Amino acid sequence: IPLLFEALDPGLFDAVVLVDAPEELRLRRLLQERGMPEVEARRLLAAQQPSGPKRAWRGGPRDEGPFIIDNDGARTRLEEHARAVWEELVALADG
Repeated sequence: IPLLFEALDPGLFDAVVLVDAPEELRLRRLLQERGMPEVEARRLLAAQQPSGPKRAWRGGPRDEGPFIIDNDGARTRLEEHARAVWEELVALADG
């Protein structure tokens, strides 16, 4: 859920996965990769909570923070992080 922290209580879910990148990088991607006008891109980013509170959130059934996938590098690195989180989630489900 892209705007989970803004729209719902993340504590309602068994696990929360946060895919995050620095705001300037997110802005650059919106402008360059999606061709979004800068005013619209900045408005979209302003509607989102800052990353810090999302990363620091604790709660839910595990009473732990979100699984975090950093999306600040190459796509192959993103895929590696996503796979690692997926394997953790599968292990928890099997546990």
